[in-house]
Amino acid sequence: VLVSAAAGANVLKAEMSEIWWLQGLPPAAVALIFSAAYKMGNKSCNDNITRFLGLMSSCIIVLLSSSDVPLHVFDFMYPGLLVAGGLTTLVWYTYFPKDAPAKKTSGLDVHLSAAFGGFLVLVWAGLFAFFSYSRFVLGSDDKFLTLTETFYRIGSVIFGGGQVVLPMLLTQVVGPGWVT
Repeated sequence: VLVSAAAGANVLKAEMSEIWWLQGLPPAAVALIFSAAYKMGNKSCNDNITRFLGLMSSCIIVLLSSSDVPLHVFDFMYPGLLVAGGLTTLVWYTYFPKDAPAKKTSGLDVHLSAAFGGFLVLVWAGLFAFFSYSRFVLGSDDKFLTLTETFYRIGSVIFGGGQVVLPMLLTQVVGPGWVT
């Protein structure tokens, strides 16, 4: 915290390569992100189909990240991969019900019908499509719409804590100059 405060207050004027006691911070950040991804993967990928989908989604993201694909493609790729994974597991468990994970009785039970749950998903998808279409296809310059679309998209596709959301906020909020 003190290092961050000092760096933020411009107390440290030296280059990062000259500060020996800060050299381990980037590897520590990578280790923190890997640890969070590993724990989340173990909880959510508990059968073969979800492990396969997680591996394929990760490979797609890594391969496209190393190419010259424009950044805005990733804004739609993450929700697309989420929807594709959901549809794949729905079809898989419909045709192979013995592979479906056992239903757990513990946890939050909100007592919603499947029809109402589907309605909520359609409302989410409709808002996502409206905001994205208004911003990217129509090219709206309305700052409120741009901010709403950006944070709606980030909130919709990010699962996890700050170590997961910070890189996306960096490219989507700091990149355009909204925050320095």
